[in-house]
Amino acid sequence: MQRCPTCGKTYAADLGSCPVDATPLVPAPDTDLPPPLPPPAATAGLHRQPSVPPLQVPSGMAPAVRQSAPIRPDLDALAEVAAELQLDLETTSDAEATAALYTGKLIAEKYQVGELIGRGGMGAVFACEQIHLKKVMAIKLLHENLVTRKQLISRFTREARAISRLTSPHTVGIYDFGRQGELFYLVMEMLRGEPLDVLLQREGRLSVQQAVQIALQMCDSLDEAHRHGIVHRDLKPENVMYDPEQRHVKLLDFGIAVDTEAPAEQRLTRAGFFVGSLMYVAPEALSGELVGPAADQYSLATIAYFLLSGVLPYPGKTPR
Repeated sequence: MQRCPTCGKTYAADLGSCPVDATPLVPAPDTDLPPPLPPPAATAGLHRQPSVPPLQVPSGMAPAVRQSAPIRPDLDALAEVAAELQLDLETTSDAEATAALYTGKLIAEKYQVGELIGRGGMGAVFACEQIHLKKVMAIKLLHENLVTRKQLISRFTREARAISRLTSPHTVGIYDFGRQGELFYLVMEMLRGEPLDVLLQREGRLSVQQAVQIALQMCDSLDEAHRHGIVHRDLKPENVMYDPEQRHVKLLDFGIAVDTEAPAEQRLTRAGFFVGSLMYVAPEALSGELVGPAADQYSLATIAYFLLSGVLPYPGKTPR
């Protein structure tokens, strides 16, 4: 038997060339191996992409697929967060520069800025002295290079207005708020103790008595806030200051608080974007529903669970 090296067909031994394309035949091997691949030059234009049937969606899934809509994130809000995160990276890399920028500065002709206490994406918190009263306070300063961002100024102002309406002994007190040139400032009481997350890192889970005591004090602050129409929206151990000597709790950082009397569209958390910390955020903040006092109650319950068990009920890092 002989084989055509071009088409791969076999013919009788008495033929000298392929009857299809007149290619000289070669002896066929005695094995059952498939014919060799034709040379590239001889097969130019002969190959075709194999036909692949379209993906078939099971009939039971089709309605859900058709009804699903792409998530449309709040681009303005995401831009705000991105700006804050970027600034946080920059300031964290050089604490001395941040301190040097404001330490010793006189704000509103009465607040002498002292040492740096802490920094965040939106601003920095310093110790300060009210020079007329000789009283030590804390002053939160909005970074000067963010003053042009209206959303951040609105958030900073919202925090001042929210806290100023609250008098609970378990809510951080506010003394003053204003602007000096390109710098916004918020003067608050100087707190003793440490953030609750620091305590948990050191002690692990707390006793039932201590956990209940902390939770009840948080409830006192939230009860007043909710009666004034204010939802905190960012409850987490980092925003709870705890004085172990006095066993006293203060809630901090109402920067993303929302007024429940505001129009509904201002209280919605749009799909694709949420505020708060993922591990403590309420489900409605992820699904675009109206955010109300129940969102704070969910976060409080999550913190209480953590205080008692030392673990989170949902420790994942994604909303799913």
